[in-house]
Amino acid sequence: MKIDVSPTRGTFHVVERSEITGTFTISNAADVAVTGLRYEIVGKPDNVEVQVEWVGDSLGVFSKKAVNVTVKANDMSIPAANMTLRILSDQAPAVEIPLTVNVYSAVPTLTASVKSLNTAMVPGSQKKVEFTLTNDSGTDSGPIEFVFPNGTSWMTSMAGNTLPSLSPGESTTVTLLLSPTKGMQLTKYEGSFVVKYSGTGISMPFAFRAVSEAKGDLVIHAVDEYFYFTEEKPSLAGASVQLYDAVTKQLVSTGTTDAGGKLRIAQLPEGYYDVKVQCDKHDTYMATIYVETGDNDLEAFLPRQTVRYEWTVTPTTIEDKYEINLEAIFEMNVPAPVVTLDNANIDLSDLLYVGQKKQVNLTYTNHGLISGITSSNAVLIYWPFLPI
Repeated sequence: MKIDVSPTRGTFHVVERSEITGTFTISNAADVAVTGLRYEIVGKPDNVEVQVEWVGDSLGVFSKKAVNVTVKANDMSIPAANMTLRILSDQAPAVEIPLTVNVYSAVPTLTASVKSLNTAMVPGSQKKVEFTLTNDSGTDSGPIEFVFPNGTSWMTSMAGNTLPSLSPGESTTVTLLLSPTKGMQLTKYEGSFVVKYSGTGISMPFAFRAVSEAKGDLVIHAVDEYFYFTEEKPSLAGASVQLYDAVTKQLVSTGTTDAGGKLRIAQLPEGYYDVKVQCDKHDTYMATIYVETGDNDLEAFLPRQTVRYEWTVTPTTIEDKYEINLEAIFEMNVPAPVVTLDNANIDLSDLLYVGQKKQVNLTYTNHGLISGITSSNAVLIYWPFLPI
């Protein structure tokens, strides 16, 4: 003996502060009556009320009975939930009917299929961008209006700036037409437009990048002071080059300069790039450049590191006393300023109290063949007294 039910499960779409009723049919296929009919709700969410009704408390032989289930939503604190209607009797095993409840706002609510719009566009041509709007509330949305920011006349809605109202659960596809003009700067255009409806709205962020179909070659020539101040004019061979997209910051290309200090990067899309060139014992070269159609020559100047300093701190036998030694390692007689610091043994042992001062005379010497220091670029050293 068992009780059959149809349908075997139920889904209730209900607007907050309202109710909806669904009907099930239970039947007894046995030749023995079923008595003591009763029910219980398992897993009911706190924001809904459930009422179950049928006529009588028994189910006769080979008979059927309608069961009305009413679900009322008090609020949207739990917008979706599953529960179970369990029908019990004195004779037959319990019958379980899975119920799904979706609660919708009584205020119009539109949602977009994407969080933001991102694409590339070519100046002088057109590009379509689509997304979907859905009314997730239990009431009509009212007319939908698009409000685009100033300076974006190249972006329009193909269906016009106003769309008709969406019914509860209804969706519509929105198609934007991007028409960037020729000569438009090749960069990323970011912002957001507003989708207005029923006194409210949603903001739709966008990031549309103007790109070119044109290609250009970039030739990087790495040099240092020797290239300018010697007759041989040597270039920097073996310098490493990294090229990044100036907008996305993604690595585009890497390479190493040849024996002539040059590296060619071919067929780059027209636009802005960040260049980084590095070579041993040289300062790093960094720049933002614009690559256009044809050959683009870039001379990357990397100053030689003709001087480097090594600091040595020597503890003394007296507590909290230290000797600081500065050793200069440099090249001599080179076609570049090579400025070193003499008298680099700085003794601060006699500074015992906060507020004490000491003057230390430092001597600069240029070992190179090019002038390298004037009064305008002399160094002023301030050594703070930090108590321990």
